[in-house]
Amino acid sequence: MKTLITGASGFIGRHLASAYAGKDIITLDRKKGDIALDITSDKLEAGIRKHKPECIIHLAAISSVPFSLEHPHETFVVNVSGTENLLECARKCKVRRFVFVSSSQVYGSCQKSPLKEDLPLRPDNPYAISKAAGELLVQGYRDIYGIDTVIIRLFSIFGEGQDSMFVVPSIIRQALSGGPISINTPYPVRDFVYIQDAVSAIMLLSEKGSGTYNIGSGKGISIGDLADTIRTLAKNPHPVRSAERPREHDIPALIADISKLKKMGWLPSQLEKGLAITMEASR
Repeated sequence: MKTLITGASGFIGRHLASAYAGKDIITLDRKKGDIALDITSDKLEAGIRKHKPECIIHLAAISSVPFSLEHPHETFVVNVSGTENLLECARKCKVRRFVFVSSSQVYGSCQKSPLKEDLPLRPDNPYAISKAAGELLVQGYRDIYGIDTVIIRLFSIFGEGQDSMFVVPSIIRQALSGGPISINTPYPVRDFVYIQDAVSAIMLLSEKGSGTYNIGSGKGISIGDLADTIRTLAKNPHPVRSAERPREHDIPALIADISKLKKMGWLPSQLEKGLAITMEASR
């Protein structure tokens, strides 16, 4: 299928576009791309109509929980209004398939892991609320207008080229420097999945998926243990230091149930393998 990728210059978007190299893809990004527009733009329909995609993979979003807490309105404009604008363009331009990339944050903090796709949504920060609203919009356009849709809930993605504001590249940078490693808190448990595994899952689901899917490893690791693992791989002799207290709005544990995705033949690689590749690219 001729596929449009939004947010194509972002971390996941760059890796996804690279994986689609040689195939019929269109990139959309407000900074650069075949369509250089914001997803909230009123010119978006003309750009999509010109390129005639059969499938849209929608990655473009404000994706920072801390930013969303300080700027909820901007988060809702981009993540909710932008998604609705894109869906409306898809409807008018008769795009056959729409893949919405959501987040594990929509499950909230009061549900026990592993998290299955049929659990109720309990978002408890503006970013999570915006993604839950996006999911409802996608389901509405599916039910009312017959667009073939897939919803993907990403857990903690990491890999080469990720911004240092995220936990894995932050720890790797410190570990490779040879000095002490500091983390905010050791307590939250997260499900980390390597970027190339996530990309292969997104490509598989964009072609054959139907409904809602988690993308994770199916295994949890605390931030403290993650830091120790990276420290060991880097042969850094210093102990990990932390604030020893949970941060406000941190969800204690987010671990994916990936049985639905595994039934399609997809399996993630080992955490240490992805960390080693990421670390080597960071040297």
